[in-house]
Amino acid sequence: MSCSPHTPLCSQLGKGHKESKKVMKTSSCYHDPKRGSADMAGGGDMEPPMASSSPYYYQQQAHTPVMTGQAIPAQAMPAEYYPSYHHHPAPYPHHHSPHQEMPNQSGSKPPAYPRGMEEFYDPEAAQAGEQGPSSFMDKTQGEIRLALLRKVYTILSLQLLVTVAVSCLFAFNRGISDFVLATPQLFTVALILSFACLIGLFCFKQKHPMNLILLGVFTLCQSFLVGLICTIYYRQGAGELVLQAFGITLAIFVGLTAYTLYSDKDFSFLGGFCFAGLIGLMVWGLISWLTGWRSTFWYSLFGALLFSALIVYDTWLLSKRFGPDEAITASIMLYLDVINLFLFILQLLGGNRRD
Repeated sequence: MSCSPHTPLCSQLGKGHKESKKVMKTSSCYHDPKRGSADMAGGGDMEPPMASSSPYYYQQQAHTPVMTGQAIPAQAMPAEYYPSYHHHPAPYPHHHSPHQEMPNQSGSKPPAYPRGMEEFYDPEAAQAGEQGPSSFMDKTQGEIRLALLRKVYTILSLQLLVTVAVSCLFAFNRGISDFVLATPQLFTVALILSFACLIGLFCFKQKHPMNLILLGVFTLCQSFLVGLICTIYYRQGAGELVLQAFGITLAIFVGLTAYTLYSDKDFSFLGGFCFAGLIGLMVWGLISWLTGWRSTFWYSLFGALLFSALIVYDTWLLSKRFGPDEAITASIMLYLDVINLFLFILQLLGGNRRD
């Protein structure tokens, strides 16, 4: 089919041919060295052609004038016109999936999700520090500490019950008390065996059941020594002093323990004073034994005050420092504090009576 240049159809074809050449110069197939290789065909970051090169722009957006060289908005041209120019949709929010309709597209409400976590999480409690990792750790440590306290005071109660039972047996059974008083070697054996068990307990404190066996033997030896001393006082007609000393010791121990556990104060400073006091008490006793110098009242008063301070310090260690595997060590320390406090109070009361 031939046509003249003046034919309307041919003029339109010629015009389109000229425009297509202009488009080819600005399309993705044209490589400009000055602009780099980013505009090569297939480049994902290719910029769209300029407005002056697109015949579609004048056909669809003829009413909007655009300056030559200005980039065409993405919606101004159909996507099929640029095979290598991809328009990625906006990412879905984290609570939607691509298969769900967005609320602004369909007008529907977002799907209902389970509220299981909201039943356990309280924003106000979390802001106040009552929820979260730190509060969970605090609660866990508090439960462990409470279990340790129960275990230690259970063991301590059993030790004290055994000591009271042995003391009553020695004091009120005439045959046993006569045998014990007539055999002084038993006192020496019980004393040496107590030190041996004490050393073994600190060496095998985490070996079960060795630690329990050593604890039982140590408690029996200490009960024998305390029962022997109580029997001597009872035979001398001072049985009421034993009861008075027992009541005073129990009151001091309960009061100091409650004060230490509920005051939440730092009693670490007592460690150095208690250690120095123990050294001084041993030196004082050794000098009194070698020289025959008797100062029963002051010596007993110093010992009672020292072991009262040790009850506070050891209770603080139990509540703040000891771990869950140190229950036997803590019970032994508190048991020795109570026994020595009782003996010094008994000696203090007995010395005042003789005076």
